[in-house]
Amino acid sequence: MNDEILKRYEAYLLKMDYTSQTIKIYTSWLEKFFVFNDNIPFENLTINNIRDFIDYLLLRKNSKPATLRQASKSIEHFYNNYLSKNYPIQSLQIPKVIKKTHQIFSREAIKSVLFNIKNPKFRCAVILVYAYGLDINEVLNIKLVDLDLKKNQLRIKPLRAASAKKNSIRIISISKNVKLEILKHLELYTPETYLFEGRSNGSRYSARRLQTVFNEAVIKSNLDNDLTLINLKYSHVKHMEQLGHPLKNVLENLGVYNSQTFYAYSQMSSREYKIYDCPYDNIDYPEENYEINTELLEQKLQRINNDDERFYLKEGIICIKSGVPKAGVIFIWNSAMRIIQSICLNHPIEKIDDSLTKHFQNKAPKIRCIEDFSNLKDKNLIQLFFDLGEIDKFQKTRLEECLNLRNASGHPSKYSPGYHSVSAFVEDLIGIIFVKV
Repeated sequence: MNDEILKRYEAYLLKMDYTSQTIKIYTSWLEKFFVFNDNIPFENLTINNIRDFIDYLLLRKNSKPATLRQASKSIEHFYNNYLSKNYPIQSLQIPKVIKKTHQIFSREAIKSVLFNIKNPKFRCAVILVYAYGLDINEVLNIKLVDLDLKKNQLRIKPLRAASAKKNSIRIISISKNVKLEILKHLELYTPETYLFEGRSNGSRYSARRLQTVFNEAVIKSNLDNDLTLINLKYSHVKHMEQLGHPLKNVLENLGVYNSQTFYAYSQMSSREYKIYDCPYDNIDYPEENYEINTELLEQKLQRINNDDERFYLKEGIICIKSGVPKAGVIFIWNSAMRIIQSICLNHPIEKIDDSLTKHFQNKAPKIRCIEDFSNLKDKNLIQLFFDLGEIDKFQKTRLEECLNLRNASGHPSKYSPGYHSVSAFVEDLIGIIFVKV
């Protein structure tokens, strides 16, 4: 009888979209509970039997508080949720779990750990955890159909559909550095279904094995042995905040809602805020070891006749060559924006007005000459450029990413854009804006 109810209970959990790990935990504890009670029919077991089982785990097995809580929650779910009983399981005396402080990796520590992970598959998986604040199972659940390298996008599905909120499937914009790691992995392995597969093709890779590899790298880096992949996720949140992103927006991009942490720090505006960069880009490649190629920019400089456009671009090239990337990013961006302004003015005034009215309604600024663009923010100028048909949706997204780097470079902080970030910035502006000169 108990075997039959276990099968029905497992089917119920599957129907409710519980994860395979949760189903395994619930049914395993329930089976142990039945065996402990000599397989007495489940409907005859009472709160006293449950109390005896918990006492057995505590006093005879010396189980830890976390284990006791897991066992009691599993039994409680079966009886009170599935069978609609009302057993006072929460009244059982279970020692409290001592919560550990969330430890954060420094950027140098993360760099050391990644250096000690030589296998491209493991390295790529760990990088995804840190770069985008993913849970280990979110990374291992990624399928090839979720990866679009042409659009540089990655689709992350919620771990548990039953509790998923509206629009909970997250679309992540893949940075060039992360894309490079993914390509290295795909060059050596030929997965069929999942991005990271086990020994048999089409099978999902083991979370335990990945955690073991990570732990070995932590030990080689002479770090605290207790640090795990979840600490890497905490580090993502902290480092994104240090890069200047509001904590509220970082948590929203991770799909975190209605938590105490979220509400404690959400006293700012709830405007849409897309994050396209990741902290990984700022630790792995020390810019002093590379020289950013400005040859194409110098060629474009010779073709620019407008004094303002030439001045900004020339100053940007000088700054890049002088090892001052923050100033270089700002000057080059200003040159690109002035080019966009000039191109926009070549379009009929009516089309410009239509676009601005659509987005600003009654408060739409009037654009009749270059000076009038001072009333328009860069993000709105990019939108206008898109509305006029000068760029496509993908190019608009890339320009918005460039704007993020420009804003970060203009912020009065110790932040300095890395080699790959600046190179990607220059490459995108050449391919989207300066190519029109």
